[in-house]
Amino acid sequence: MKNAKNKWWGVKDYVLTLLLLTLHVIIVVAFCLLTVYLNGNGKQDFVDFFTNWSSFKTFSNLIVEMIILGGILYVYFALEEGDFLFRRKNSCMLFLILEISLVANYLVGRYLGPSSGGNIRIYARPVALAAILSLYLIGNRRSAIFVNIVTALTTFVMDLFTNSNVEFTIIFASLVLNFASGIIAVYALDGITKRFRIFLMGVCISLPTVVSAFALEFMSTTSISDGLKLILFSLGSGVLSVVLMVVILPFFEIVFNVVTDFRLSEITSTDYKYMKELREQAPGTFNHCLTVASLAENCAAALGENILKARAAAYYHDLGKLKEPEFFAENQKGYNPLEELSPELATDIIRSHARVGSEFIKERNLPEFLSDVASEHHGTLPIKYFFAKAKKYTENEIDLKDFSYPGPKPQSKIAAIIMICDASEAKVRTMNDRSGEKVDKAIKDIIEERMELEQFTDCDITLKELEIIRQSIVQALAGVYHSRVKYPKLKIKKEDVDD
Repeated sequence: MKNAKNKWWGVKDYVLTLLLLTLHVIIVVAFCLLTVYLNGNGKQDFVDFFTNWSSFKTFSNLIVEMIILGGILYVYFALEEGDFLFRRKNSCMLFLILEISLVANYLVGRYLGPSSGGNIRIYARPVALAAILSLYLIGNRRSAIFVNIVTALTTFVMDLFTNSNVEFTIIFASLVLNFASGIIAVYALDGITKRFRIFLMGVCISLPTVVSAFALEFMSTTSISDGLKLILFSLGSGVLSVVLMVVILPFFEIVFNVVTDFRLSEITSTDYKYMKELREQAPGTFNHCLTVASLAENCAAALGENILKARAAAYYHDLGKLKEPEFFAENQKGYNPLEELSPELATDIIRSHARVGSEFIKERNLPEFLSDVASEHHGTLPIKYFFAKAKKYTENEIDLKDFSYPGPKPQSKIAAIIMICDASEAKVRTMNDRSGEKVDKAIKDIIEERMELEQFTDCDITLKELEIIRQSIVQALAGVYHSRVKYPKLKIKKEDVDD
């Protein structure tokens, strides 16, 4: 089995991501200059800004601070999330998240509501937007919190540079709010994929803003309408953050081909079009996939893997059987057309479902990892039934590779989980004795056979994790194939019921 190790990235990767970082800093600084122009009274004020030595020093400080903040972000991701950062589409996405969040904060803080809104507008800004987008697009809380910190500091620097008419107390309070709201958003929304619940959490995200706004502004309000406006704007911060996230997220999913929990929830609905197609054309395979999904979810939870990814992988791993469902045992009704074919042709039909499923998934723009699992879930395992049949019918030398799946072997833990769960479900379904001991031995034999055939050499799964998978499957199968009470052979007649 492959040991987990840090990947060394080339000079080209560092240069390209540094160029993207430089472009990001230039974009942010250019946007700050644009805000100076918009805040002024025309071209002459903009020119006067650069002829003033004090303003020029402020602008120089802005550039230095943006470079430092960008550098901090870069160093963190280079050291902690190198696999993410050095894929160029991901680094572009990361910087775009920051830029969109900064623009949204500025536009809301400047233009939302009537001009008499004053400082109240600053409380309505979607300060948690960067944190929420990072949570769903990057996929882990630690990185989302770090992005939130950098976004809060960047917004604070921009406020000092562009909002000279706003009191420093308010700007500093905004910095604290950015920190608090973003961190609360990360923990409140982690794992939530239902849109209605997200909108409810938007109100919770706003609580720090409401408290701070009242502490700083309530005593200066002169009417009930101003107080209501303050409440409305403060509550709007969290709600606006989640609304913008829901609107913007599909753009990132499409442009950067990101698999979010929202997308996974959508494609794992049994009413999703490809699931309906599988249910109608290959009902046996559909039910097999549901059971494998139940097993895979337990295994993924035990290993700390993404449960939705495991479920999706299980649902789609046998999608290739849609091409010729009648050739697979779970869809047959007493007649097996493979028995009329030569072992070689039967093997080609059986093993083609991995390749066909992978191609099917790619053609329909489903998440790429589903295509990988579809092609990997049998690895390079032999199809023993037809190999034995071929040996029986010929005295010539037979190459085992001609009766084996072409691979590749599982490249990820989830692919390894699906390989084991797929075989386990199929094996236990054929067993007459499904006692705990028998099931345990069957699953143990399946894992040991795959280890002996070196099916896990390309993924970073450990012996301890394989043991956890075994225990999880045995426990889950005990619930699927549990024993039932034998009912007495007693026929109830209608007259017995009437009495």
